[in-house]
Amino acid sequence: MNHYHDKTQPQLIDEIESLKKRIEELEQAEFRYKQEEITIKTNEIKLRNIIEHSSNLFYSHTPDHLITYLSPQTREFFDCEPEEAKMRWTEFLTENPCNEIGLVSTGKAIETCKIQPSYELELVGKRGRKLWVEVSEAPIVENGKTVAIVGALIDITERKQAEKTMRESEERYRTLTEAAQDAIFIIDREDNIAFVNSFGAGLFGQAPIDLIGKSRSKMFPPELAEQQNQSLQQVFKSGESLQSDNKTVFGKNDVWLSTRLVPLKSDTGEVHAVLGISRDITERKTGRAAAKDSEYLLRESQKVASLGSYVLDMPGSIWKSSPISWMMYLVLIKTTIRIYLAG
Repeated sequence: MNHYHDKTQPQLIDEIESLKKRIEELEQAEFRYKQEEITIKTNEIKLRNIIEHSSNLFYSHTPDHLITYLSPQTREFFDCEPEEAKMRWTEFLTENPCNEIGLVSTGKAIETCKIQPSYELELVGKRGRKLWVEVSEAPIVENGKTVAIVGALIDITERKQAEKTMRESEERYRTLTEAAQDAIFIIDREDNIAFVNSFGAGLFGQAPIDLIGKSRSKMFPPELAEQQNQSLQQVFKSGESLQSDNKTVFGKNDVWLSTRLVPLKSDTGEVHAVLGISRDITERKTGRAAAKDSEYLLRESQKVASLGSYVLDMPGSIWKSSPISWMMYLVLIKTTIRIYLAG
């Protein structure tokens, strides 16, 4: 009490004000602490809801791979309760060689104390059901040493099955296109060869790998390349298929091709490329030309017969004909020679 008696009134007032200020600071600190505590609890609830209701499985394990935590999704992933799955996570691995990547990645995260890229694993549950997962994880580091690994698993089994189905489908179609005796090709919007089968590449005397990525227009004479470009642009713009027969030049050879152009559309309906299937119809075309020539010769012969007559004396090999028939015969010979030379 003497302590306060020794102080003047102004001094006491200052001390009281300081005490009030200190009390206010303590009250504010307590309020902030309570607010932070509420925020932490709220975040914990949110995080728990995310973990418990997410389609992903969350986990943690020690540096020697012993699982210490598993979220409720364990039931969907491993067909068992979380407590039943608390073992070394490596026991869930199948014998798939790709799993080695995961072992190496986790080992590197533990050793370096750094996050590693995501990786894929093939796992097997308690009932023998196999599944594919994508793993994203991070090391928990204390005093420069990894004390745990935490992460999440995403079930990608359906995606992997879809990828496998797509690969098998692509392989089947690749086999079909390679076995086809037609030129099969794809031209993109930049007018480059996106795909060509062996038969099509063989027309240029090359392999498919030598042509893919090259400009289509540079593979043909300018006039023919422009004619092809007009057909391609028509398909790009209309979105409809186009059929045509054209003579095409491959090196020194003229080849008649019957070509069907088909638009390849994206999910939005935009034509992003054109598929072409060309069949060699040279023999058919040249056969028709020969037939036309034969018909022409027949008509000319009939004209000769109607204008005059001639007789050949076989033993003496002597021609006897009227003047007009002899003249027409010479015309016929000249016509035959012309057709032969033109062919």
